[in-house]
Amino acid sequence: MFDFVTQHKKLIQVVLFVIFLPFAFFGIDTYFRGGGVGQAVARVGDYSISQEEFSRALRERQEALQRMTQGRVDPAMLDNPELRYATLDSLIQRRLLLDSALRVGVTVSEERLKDIIGRQQLFQDETGKFSLARYEQYVKSEGMTPVMFEARLRQDIILQQFTDGYADTTIVPRAVVERLARLSGQQRELSQYVLAPEKFMKQVKLDAGAGKQYYDANPAEFRIPEQVRVEYLALSAELLQQQAQPDPAEAKKYYEANRSQFEVRESRQAAHIFVSAEAGSGAEARQKARARAEKIHQQLLKAPAGFAEMAKKQSEDPGSAITSFG
Repeated sequence: MFDFVTQHKKLIQVVLFVIFLPFAFFGIDTYFRGGGVGQAVARVGDYSISQEEFSRALRERQEALQRMTQGRVDPAMLDNPELRYATLDSLIQRRLLLDSALRVGVTVSEERLKDIIGRQQLFQDETGKFSLARYEQYVKSEGMTPVMFEARLRQDIILQQFTDGYADTTIVPRAVVERLARLSGQQRELSQYVLAPEKFMKQVKLDAGAGKQYYDANPAEFRIPEQVRVEYLALSAELLQQQAQPDPAEAKKYYEANRSQFEVRESRQAAHIFVSAEAGSGAEARQKARARAEKIHQQLLKAPAGFAEMAKKQSEDPGSAITSFG
């Protein structure tokens, strides 16, 4: 339920701790309790706040306070002149705000009112749709008719729109201004006495060796952790390279002027597999050596990577068999 009173819980908390002058409320309290149902408790312009309206507001405030304190507050403490006066004051303020809102043309359409009621989870069934039965049951449990409930809800929405309009303009409410004014006008007395250690130093007498004894027993109190302050400059070729944007023309000019720094002389590495024929051997022996060399050559053409392994196995030169590479 959109209740203007229960929405302002902070105000309720303040009311519990503010102590009014009890004598100022004895007459009002008697008037609250002794009036009949149809008797007006207060009048705001042409509008009369009835005893029934006041009793309902008081009951709602008491229930809200019970919920806030989780039932730990004695109900007797919630039935006192201070709370009754605060309830009446909130009803008067509510009516004044409502009259002001109506005078400036703040209204709530029937469509919006129905939409707000239909979106309340309290009035929805298990499928999430609006339940008229639940709505009527809740209104009845609050001691109101649907007409009374919708009128009260309409007022709450109008007041919310009206107060939001003022709040959004960043204008400070009168209550806040008055509170700040009271705080700025407050005067407080403070007493201060300074105990200067110098006045008592002459009266302090330590036994011989007491200082050293305390120091030896509590060395951590006098130890200062070692600290080092280091300043360094980091030179990173990678970072400089990212920041440098050389001109291609200048790079080419430097290359031409220092070509020798970038030249790599041609070099070759040779390896061989030695196949020999004994000196003085005939043509047949030389022919066999040649055929063997040709066979090794054909094998290497098919698998050049195996040159080093082939040299170890086939070369008749001990040096090349050890140092040959592919």
